[in-house]
Amino acid sequence: DIAAERARLDKAIQKAGGDMQRVEAKLANSQFVDNAPPAVVAREREKLLAIGQELGQLQEQLSRLARLG
Repeated sequence: DIAAERARLDKAIQKAGGDMQRVEAKLANSQFVDNAPPAVVAREREKLLAIGQELGQLQEQLSRLARLG
């Protein structure tokens, strides 16, 4: 069902976008970056990259779905 898949992708995109905003806000907080151990900051940066890749994949899937229906 195309409509159900579109709704699922929209929900996943919204969740990933919210996750990305939270991680970006954390990394933009100079107190966090200055006080957190370097490994924690690096893990958050990796998380941000992973979320960005996931978001790109979800948007591509949604775009392909739009071309089908």
